[in-house]
Amino acid sequence: MQSGVINSDNFSQVLRGLSQRRRQGVLEINYGDSNIALEFYHGKIVEVLDYENNQYEEVHRILLNAGYVNDASLPILKNYSELFVYLSENCCEDGFLDEEIFRRAVRSRLLNRLYQLDFTTNAFYSFKTRMVEVDHDFGASVTVGQLLLDQVALDSDREKFEEYFSDATVITSNPVQELALSDEEGIIYNMAKTPVTVAEVKRCSLLSAYHLQDSLLAMLEKGIISIDVKELSSLHGETLNQDLNVDALLDTFEDAIDESFQQVSKNIEEVLGHVGPAPSVVERDITSIETEGEVVEHHPHDAVVQHTPARVKLLALNARMLQMNWIIDVVVFIFLAAALLVPMLFWENIFRYFGGIAP
Repeated sequence: MQSGVINSDNFSQVLRGLSQRRRQGVLEINYGDSNIALEFYHGKIVEVLDYENNQYEEVHRILLNAGYVNDASLPILKNYSELFVYLSENCCEDGFLDEEIFRRAVRSRLLNRLYQLDFTTNAFYSFKTRMVEVDHDFGASVTVGQLLLDQVALDSDREKFEEYFSDATVITSNPVQELALSDEEGIIYNMAKTPVTVAEVKRCSLLSAYHLQDSLLAMLEKGIISIDVKELSSLHGETLNQDLNVDALLDTFEDAIDESFQQVSKNIEEVLGHVGPAPSVVERDITSIETEGEVVEHHPHDAVVQHTPARVKLLALNARMLQMNWIIDVVVFIFLAAALLVPMLFWENIFRYFGGIAP
C-alpha cells in the first residue's frame, strides 16, 4: 500500500505516479473531517466518491436543475446504466432521456468534483490496489495529465473570465458563415441563438467549469458571441457614461500631440524657411471622423466592449499622429539629398586625382 502526506507541493507528483504506472485501485484522501476516494482504472480517474454525497444523486440533481428530468427518490443503484434506465422510465414525461445529455452530466459531475479538490492544507493519502468496476456505457474517465492542464487553465484564466462574465451576463450568438466549433462551443452557440444568461448556460449546458470558461472566452475572442455591454459595465460597478473618462483622457492626449505638432512645425519652418502646408486631407478627414463618431450607435449584439465615441477618437488620434510623420520624412529626405549631392561638388577633383585627368 502506498501512503503519505499529500498537499499542493506533491499532489501532481502523486497523481502522475499512479497514472504512469497505469495503476488500478482506490486513492483515499483523508482531510480529517472528510474523506474522498478517487478510483483509478488503468491509470485514469473514473470516479470521485465521498461518504456525504451519492454520485447517482448528484447526477440526478444536475439533470433536475437543467430541466431534463423530474424529481424523484432514487432506489439503490449499482452503476450509471441503472440510473439511466430508472430516470428514463420514471423521471421523464415521455419516457425518453437523451443518452448524450446523460453522459455529459456524468462527465461534468466527475470533472467538477476533481476541480474542487483542495490540497492547500496537508492531507493523508493511501492507495490500495483493488479491482474497480467501470461502466463502459455511461461512465466517464479523465487522464491525470488532462486534469492538471485543466486546473492550470482554470486558475490562469479565472481573472479574465470574471472580468467579462458573471452569472447575470447576457450572451448572444453572432451570425457566422463558417463555423469551426468544438462540441462544447457548439452547445453554447445553439443555446445563445436567443439571448441567454451565463447562469442559464452553466445550468443547462451540462459543461464542466473548465469547458465552460474556455469555450466562452474563445468564442468571445473570435467574435462568435456578443455580451451585453450594459451588463458588462455593471460588472465593474460602472455605467456607460463613465466612458467619458476615457474620452477625457484621449482629449488630453490629443491636445498634447497638437501642441507638440505645432512646436515642431514652427522649428522646421525656422530652419527651412518653409511655411507650413495647408490642412491636409488627413486633418480634414479627422474632423469628419470625430463628427461622425458622435452619432454612431453601438449595436447591442456587437462583441465589442469599448464605447464607440472613444474608439473613434482613438482612430482620429492615431491619424493625427500619423500626420506628424511628414516632418520626420522631410528631415530624412534633406539629409539623404545632401549625402548624395554634396559629393558632386568635389567630383571634378576626385576624377582628376584618381583618373589622371590633366589640369
